[in-house]
Amino acid sequence: MKKNILKQCLLVMDEKNIELTKINIQKLVYFLRETNIPVTYKFAPYIYGPYSSELKSDIEDLLMWENITLQGNKYKVQNIPKDDSSFYSKISEKIESFKTALNNDFSFDNMEISGTLIYCYKALKKAQEKPNEGNVLKEFKNWKGNKYTDAKINQIFSKIKPLIEKY
Repeated sequence: MKKNILKQCLLVMDEKNIELTKINIQKLVYFLRETNIPVTYKFAPYIYGPYSSELKSDIEDLLMWENITLQGNKYKVQNIPKDDSSFYSKISEKIESFKTALNNDFSFDNMEISGTLIYCYKALKKAQEKPNEGNVLKEFKNWKGNKYTDAKINQIFSKIKPLIEKY
């Protein structure tokens, strides 16, 4: 089921004209997992935010089986049929909400920031600390230092918080 959800995610991203780059795939699959899509990939803190080596391996499998191709640094959907189950529509709805929140800006920085913010938010919640703007910013800075301005971090946090706070 894990690969099927990944395939549907890639198909939705392709249909919504979201570039299928490594970071976009990693962060959108992570977002789906954190908003109750039954994604079972394990994610760990990494250089550019949460990362799953299992996800990377499954992407390589999809390449091998020619479900996707790699052109430069972007993947292209080749042979992925639309799933008739509810997963496709749920994934499409979640990705559309993420796309809207980021104003369709899937730049590397926005994806790194948003993935890291979601991870920090969830970590604080799990530790039973209040995941408000100040605490999330502090966690973010502990991980990323001063790579991004407080204003940029808070701007993205205010946009994605409504998408994750109910989960």
